[in-house]
Amino acid sequence: MKFIDEEEFEKLTGKDLEKAQYEACTFTDCDFSKADFSDLQFVECQFYNCDLTNVKIVDTQLQDVQFHQCKLLGFPFNRCKSMLFSAQFDECRIELCSFEFMDIQRTSFLDCQLIEVDFTGTQLKGGSFEGSRFDRCTFEDSNLEGVNFKKTVGLKLDPEQNQIKGALFNPEGLEGLLTRYQLKVED
Repeated sequence: MKFIDEEEFEKLTGKDLEKAQYEACTFTDCDFSKADFSDLQFVECQFYNCDLTNVKIVDTQLQDVQFHQCKLLGFPFNRCKSMLFSAQFDECRIELCSFEFMDIQRTSFLDCQLIEVDFTGTQLKGGSFEGSRFDRCTFEDSNLEGVNFKKTVGLKLDPEQNQIKGALFNPEGLEGLLTRYQLKVED
């Protein structure tokens, strides 16, 4: 497989992307919607303002990858190679994606929009969702110990079905932990 190191790519499409191992590369304003990322390797790469809608992922390696202001719609992260998987998300729209049963400890989702994202059985210990907005996300049997949920909006999770010891919440965010009990919290 071809090795591509420290290159900057702008406005690529999925058709332009070579089958390769990309290391320390930057992708800016790329439209990878419906691209085939199968068997590709991205190590220490950064994606800026890219559209990654319905990308085909089979045995794709994401190691120390950062997504900034990207659209990730229907991206099945749980189909990536689990060994050495690590990614960070900043101001991204993450919709209809799955991290189901993944070990993504210390992963940050900062100021992201998370819509119908599945975190069932996910190991998120020590991660951060600071400033993110949630809409119909699933947390079941997830390890959320020490996770930062400060300044989040719309978070709903059952503390009896998840490990939340040491997780950080703002007082406004506590209401989402009480949904199961159908309580009304008023000022």
